[in-house]
Amino acid sequence: MGTDLVAPPARVFDLLVFKKLTKSETALECKCVASLITKRVALIEWHFALPIERLRAFASDLKERQRTVKGGRYARKKHGAVADESAQFDDADRASAREDEAGYLPEER
Repeated sequence: MGTDLVAPPARVFDLLVFKKLTKSETALECKCVASLITKRVALIEWHFALPIERLRAFASDLKERQRTVKGGRYARKKHGAVADESAQFDDADRASAREDEAGYLPEER
């Protein structure tokens, strides 16, 4: 199913099945005649043993499943633990706020 053809079957498949263009729109996109697209459609249908309409339905079902599986995983970020407490506080602020005069923390007594 060569890629150096005027209208490669993979491109025709993408335009017809995923982008749901008509044969004439696909011919314009590939800059070829509609009869060549008809030949590519016959080749695609033979290869998958399914008509283009069934492949379109199958592709839309796959896209829907992909959307539901992905969900909002790109929208939500997972925040881990703070890398270092010293990055949050200055040493002087932390010492004066928590240590007593002897240099002990309240938990260490």
